[in-house]
Amino acid sequence: MFVHLHAHSPFSFLNGVSTIGALVQQAANFAMPALAITDHNNLSGAEHLHKACRQAGIKPIIGAEVTLEDRHHLTLLAQNRTGYANLCQLLSEAHLSNERGQPRATEEKLREYAGDIIALSGCWHSKIFSLAYQRRYQKAQRWLNDTVVSLVGITSISSCRRLSIPASMLPTKRRPSWLGSYVSR
Repeated sequence: MFVHLHAHSPFSFLNGVSTIGALVQQAANFAMPALAITDHNNLSGAEHLHKACRQAGIKPIIGAEVTLEDRHHLTLLAQNRTGYANLCQLLSEAHLSNERGQPRATEEKLREYAGDIIALSGCWHSKIFSLAYQRRYQKAQRWLNDTVVSLVGITSISSCRRLSIPASMLPTKRRPSWLGSYVSR
């Protein structure tokens, strides 16, 4: 079974092409049991997603692709209402504490609002992808273990065992063995 856990809607300005209704309909056509919308730094499509998924008979998963202080991205999914409330708080803080249009989540706020949130590896702009692409494998592993796992807990990240980094995008020489368990082929 396949479920999209990182899809953008038109609420991710200049990134999401399909309407939420179209995304949900396509997920239903493929018999997907759920669909996640992870727009950039906002949850504006959550109500639309919930309504469309309820009509299609699939589970909505609400999340966001959050920009961190160093401008890397981290994809977060709410596990339940508490996770959704924490994600709302985190994003509100990111927007209110920074210049308009430049939200940034701090590690301190990630720790504060980490309850009932699942962290994914993120997109091409994630720190883990950036470090792996630069062949800085040990630093990538340290960041994954020391930062992400310490922020959201090992139980939250264990459900995402593979990074969405195509093997063809990584350098082939000196790839450490631990990375193989994280990289899709």
